[in-house]
Amino acid sequence: MNSSLYHGEKIRHWFPNSSLDFVSSLHAMLDNLSKWFRNLPIPNFSNNSLFLRGVSKVPNSPQFNDPIQNLAWEMAHCLEQKKFHLHYQPQIDIKTGALLGVETLIRWHHPRLGFISPAEFIPIAEQTGLIVPMGYWVLQQSCLQYQRWLSQGIPPFKLSVNLSLRQLQEANLVSEIESIVAQTQISYQQITLEVTESLMLYEPGETINRLNQLNEMGIQIAIDDFGVGYSSLSYLKDLPLQTLKIDKSFLDDLLTREKNQVILQSIIELGHRLDLKIVAEGVESVEQLAMLKSMDCDYGQGYLFSRPLTDQDTTAFFRTSSFLETRCLATV
Repeated sequence: MNSSLYHGEKIRHWFPNSSLDFVSSLHAMLDNLSKWFRNLPIPNFSNNSLFLRGVSKVPNSPQFNDPIQNLAWEMAHCLEQKKFHLHYQPQIDIKTGALLGVETLIRWHHPRLGFISPAEFIPIAEQTGLIVPMGYWVLQQSCLQYQRWLSQGIPPFKLSVNLSLRQLQEANLVSEIESIVAQTQISYQQITLEVTESLMLYEPGETINRLNQLNEMGIQIAIDDFGVGYSSLSYLKDLPLQTLKIDKSFLDDLLTREKNQVILQSIIELGHRLDLKIVAEGVESVEQLAMLKSMDCDYGQGYLFSRPLTDQDTTAFFRTSSFLETRCLATV
């Protein structure tokens, strides 16, 4: 998440907040997008990114003075037309090799520009407010896919979905999630919502209250990218957390830098003393896995286990996940 977008107050975004229902008013949002964009300032994003080339030539769309505006309009249009795609990355129990669950990741394959990284379009979605309907759509589609997996005989597992800081500002967040769960008939206990440390930069009282409501419903809460965001540990005693996800940066030099090993071991021990489960992100080698196992880390996620997969490939992974027991994981 791009911390430059936050200033200790509500995120500055282009769309009027008021009482707009982002989920049911997406079509109206799209219709009014050109009017809003023409009257509001452009945020400070770099126009030098490769993915912006050609964005100003969007067929059948209003033309704006900045490629960021054109891209945001296309994002809204693609969201309405359900042209984003979801991939799922498995999370594995390090001790047993068993499958814990999957994290949902949104992907956008642009018809002219090709694959656009989430690192490029998510900050724009945050700044424009599009992250709100996008986030609800991701949760809804993930829950529907989860039900399809259950109907195919896949045993229950944990479904992790990212919850943006912008969504946490919405007064109707809890009721929207309740509506999605009721519609898709998924168990609250199977859902984990991942938030980042930067959530504490905006009205932590409101944030904690909403997270507490979700947690009381049975939804688990995880802190994503732990250790690289908000530089205070005080929120660990205030937030209703069940999981810490250690940022990939701590694993990059894990085998060669003793300081990384000390920090990682300390995070794992701290988390366990707070009765939290630990997920290491970015596990890419057997050597990293062996060290994480020696540190008593609970779960791993990364290319060693699997890249993010389409729903069809995830189904195949579920059906063959027992292979993990016979791979190197069981003998590390």
